[in-house]
Amino acid sequence: SRAMRGFQFNLHAALQELIDKGDADVHKVLHTHLHRSSRVPEALDALSRLLLEPKHTSQVAIACRPLLPELVSRAIAHHITGAPSDVEALTSLFSTVLPMAPFILYYALEFYRTSPSPLEVIDSLYKPSKAHPTHPDRWLHLAQTSYRLLSFSPRTFTNLWNWAPILSLLSHPSPSVKWYVLQCASIALNIHDVMMVSLRPLVASVHEEITVLENNIRNREVDVMFHHAEAAPIAETLKDDASSSPPSGVVTTAELDTSFLVDICGILLPKRKTNTIHPTSSTHDSASTSFVYTPTSFVNMRSLGLAVCQSQPILLEGVTGAGKTALVDELARCTNHAATLIKIHLGDQADAKMLLGTYVCTSVPGEFRWQPGALTQAVTEGRWIIVEDIDLAPVEVLSVLIPLLETRTLFIPGRGEVIEAANGFQLFATQTLTPLGSAARDQGHQRVLSHLWVRVVVEPLSSAEMGMILQANYPELAHMVPSFLETFQQLVKVASSAPSSRVDPDVVIVSSSSSNPPTVEDDSRIVASSRFFSARDLIKWVKRVHRVLKPILDKAGSSNTFVSSSMREIVFSEAVDCFCSMLAKPSVRRRLTHAIGLAWSVPLDRIEYYLELYKPAMSASDSQFNIGRVTLPVLHQEQTNRLLKGKSKEGVFAHTKHALALMERIGVSVYLNEPVLLVGETGTGKTSVVQHLSEQLNQKLVVLNLNQQSDSADLLGGFKPIEMRLLCTSLKNKFDMLFKKTMSKESNRAFVDRVGAAFAEQKWPEFLTLLRRVVKLVDAKKDAPKTAMKPKLREKWKAFAAEVAKLSTQASPKSKKNAPAPFAFAFVEGALVSAVTKGHWVLLDEVNLATPETLERLSGLFEGGSITLTERGDIAPVVRHPNFRVFACMNPPTDVGKKDLPPGLRSRFTEFYVEEVENKEDLTTIVSSYLRDMGVAKPPVDDIVAFFLEAKKEAAARLTDGANQRPHFSLRTLARALGYARQIVHPYGFMRALFEGVCMSFLTQLNRPSHPHMILLIRKHILKSIKGGPGSGPIPKQL
Repeated sequence: SRAMRGFQFNLHAALQELIDKGDADVHKVLHTHLHRSSRVPEALDALSRLLLEPKHTSQVAIACRPLLPELVSRAIAHHITGAPSDVEALTSLFSTVLPMAPFILYYALEFYRTSPSPLEVIDSLYKPSKAHPTHPDRWLHLAQTSYRLLSFSPRTFTNLWNWAPILSLLSHPSPSVKWYVLQCASIALNIHDVMMVSLRPLVASVHEEITVLENNIRNREVDVMFHHAEAAPIAETLKDDASSSPPSGVVTTAELDTSFLVDICGILLPKRKTNTIHPTSSTHDSASTSFVYTPTSFVNMRSLGLAVCQSQPILLEGVTGAGKTALVDELARCTNHAATLIKIHLGDQADAKMLLGTYVCTSVPGEFRWQPGALTQAVTEGRWIIVEDIDLAPVEVLSVLIPLLETRTLFIPGRGEVIEAANGFQLFATQTLTPLGSAARDQGHQRVLSHLWVRVVVEPLSSAEMGMILQANYPELAHMVPSFLETFQQLVKVASSAPSSRVDPDVVIVSSSSSNPPTVEDDSRIVASSRFFSARDLIKWVKRVHRVLKPILDKAGSSNTFVSSSMREIVFSEAVDCFCSMLAKPSVRRRLTHAIGLAWSVPLDRIEYYLELYKPAMSASDSQFNIGRVTLPVLHQEQTNRLLKGKSKEGVFAHTKHALALMERIGVSVYLNEPVLLVGETGTGKTSVVQHLSEQLNQKLVVLNLNQQSDSADLLGGFKPIEMRLLCTSLKNKFDMLFKKTMSKESNRAFVDRVGAAFAEQKWPEFLTLLRRVVKLVDAKKDAPKTAMKPKLREKWKAFAAEVAKLSTQASPKSKKNAPAPFAFAFVEGALVSAVTKGHWVLLDEVNLATPETLERLSGLFEGGSITLTERGDIAPVVRHPNFRVFACMNPPTDVGKKDLPPGLRSRFTEFYVEEVENKEDLTTIVSSYLRDMGVAKPPVDDIVAFFLEAKKEAAARLTDGANQRPHFSLRTLARALGYARQIVHPYGFMRALFEGVCMSFLTQLNRPSHPHMILLIRKHILKSIKGGPGSGPIPKQL
């Protein structure tokens, strides 16, 4: 395939071109290599030496532009001694090559990081009083080189060197030297134009000539960039035949030094030096799908590589699931940026604080420190950053990006700080397009910045290419891949062909693998939504099937391609979970389920059984818990009969068809370590099902309720006031242990007693003073020959001294000896961090209400990674326990004040829609579970169910609450009524308890005009067994 051929460059043609156009020196150096072109390394070394000669630099760079990274790397490697002549030669090379190939700036700054400034030679060698018979053009060439570098990137090179020495060249007799020096001073020192005009008479004789010369050079370099934007004639065209070897004289990746550069689909890019920055929290799951190169992904990756070569901000545009983020991930992996890549998911509520940073408190009372945001960290440390869904960003966020897009400079208004982007910084952004190529979320303010990006359109993969990806990652399912693709296309066709009046707003399917994308006529029938079907869902489906069927297929052997009916049902059930369970409208869900079943030849009666009657079987033992098609391990089983009783620590849990089916889906996701998103109205049982499943597995569940005021510190932790007693207790224990190992406790009994008395009386200033004194004694003793300590003990004392110094700073210096115990600040880990490290489950309730900053900090958890506690100063991510799982719940964003999750973040979840329970059978099971132990021989289960259903109808039709809004009666309302009745049934009797519970839950929230209607319903259903029939008799007196 084309992807396997990689970089190819016709070195023979390049050498011939240079010899034909060059002078005798070029012919002398290259003629030998032209006839021995098979010895590629020697030819590359010759070209790199020729590139260092100023008169040949431009010619070689133009002829061998695709090879420039390799040639520059060789030139640096051969001249890295730091000698002034070497530095000047490489500086001249950079000044000529950078305008043609901006990405070479990375090599230049890495070289200057360890090399002296080329201007230092002026102070040591330039003597204005002496003539310079040797090297008469040296100072002119140095001034030219300096000016061209400053013109290329004024901010970068102004801050890189001390420019004072170049002013000494103003005494040079040559007007040309003075002209370049004045221009350098103008840029580096920011001299006003009026001042420059007054100095122009000094160089009037050469001003016009040099201006024309520099403009011609600049225009030639621009022409070269555009001329080589497409493949140059001497760059070998890749052939489709992967088996054919490159012709003689063609350079391939095998002849290049890949320790400094990497071949990205025919484009050479520099590699980042490893171990320069510690990894971020958003590390990728090792089990994630590997990147597979197809013809389309090869073109997409090549386009992205060319864009990176321009050292400009890059905007990736494409339909959902086209692989925009995957391309950046793969490019970061190849160039050693994966460990430091930062990802941000934007939404319409994002603010600049998330990008720039904010002030956070420290361990010292009253002290705050600046905590840089994600964008500030990336700019400062030279990291790659990808901003997902840039088209959702509000104007405030885009205004922060404008100076960064224009000048690679970040402004932080609150601090008055201007940060120049460090070497290696690269900004990526993604934007979703519709199948017709227009922005899916077109916002006017986004178009204002369109000219500041290098735009890369990511073409969607074809169906055949998606098949290549699936076969490469799951070879055991190769014979089933065509059926997977056909089913996926059928789902797209079914959903997109439905009339808009019948399609649920949650069902918008934009497929990157559909061979027949919607036309202009069909597009009117597709409704926009934040949750799309995409290639990510298809890959998740196949991954699930592979996990289940792999043992069966391995046992059958690769030659057996028969798909049994049981295997088809497994594929069918996984497809329903991946594609149908997220949909809110039952009619659409049913239609897609039938489409999946028919595609896999599942009998119609089995499809209907799965839709209407399927109730997963459930069993438990001391070591495992089985629900439907998944078996999960139990942690330290203690109760063997907890399942059969249907009890829950949170109350009664009814084993309805609805609840068990949802528990099975969640259980499969838990088994596959997938983050789960439960969407549904209030009171539908989202949280209860997760709680009950965690109880069956003896797995601790931490429920965190989020809202608009939730801060990341609430989840991750932060500096909080801690009593000094708690902090000093740890120091006292360490002091006792270390002092006993270092000094004689008996000889220092008086001192030890003083330390103990100060601690017991909570005289913290005196206690810390004594500890500082012993630290000084130990510090003086440790180097003495007779009392030298072992290295391990010395390190422990060193750590102890640091803790004492830190706590001394934290303690209030104004506190008196007899004052109450002061408080100190210490970092306290949040509940989420504790869950990640200990392997607990976390449920984020109302996750859509969380601030964008909080969601950005948690995004690593949703991708199988972890989080980094930057507030504490950590640079490595928290170690994620293998048992840790994350769940999220949210209400549909249909009401005022409810917002949606950012699309890029929501697509990372396995999403299930939890509908309200309206099935009489399930409601009967729920009511029976609550009334089971209330001592009633024949409880009125049917009457209570009928009351609940009719109350819901009346609420939607004519009832109003205290705010004159329609009340919402849910399963939670019914459960609250029955739960209260269970609590008071013994002292007051069943009917009185039931009446009180119903009135408390259903009646009290209504306004006065709605009371009579609800009273009639209660009389009709709840009190019908009272003598006199429904509607008669007095209401029992209130408690």
